[in-house]
Amino acid sequence: MDKQSIIDKVNQIKSELLSLAKQVRKLPPNPNAEPLGHNCISLKSSELFKHDKWSPDYYIFSAQYNLIAELLEEFPIQSALQKLDSIIERQQIIHRQCLTVFHPQVIENLKSIIK
Repeated sequence: MDKQSIIDKVNQIKSELLSLAKQVRKLPPNPNAEPLGHNCISLKSSELFKHDKWSPDYYIFSAQYNLIAELLEEFPIQSALQKLDSIIERQQIIHRQCLTVFHPQVIENLKSIIK
């Protein structure tokens, strides 16, 4: 195998990860959240008490999708899929010294495109 064919394969894998990041960003929004503007939603209080999470990003799925997509774009090729598996398994991630807990529906939506 020559050097150029290895470079081509690495570029192809990176391209597929970028395509996956685009798919993640297009996953559906939270059906229980009514958008009121940019990064602003309305929720029923029962939804808040059901999950007992008070962070707006927990309910704004696009924020969670963007974080996952950024991870796919940032992480080295060899660890990107492992990181996705970890997110799905643990339903959370520590990134840039910040813990993000993912909504169960975000995890289900992510599973639908990761086979």
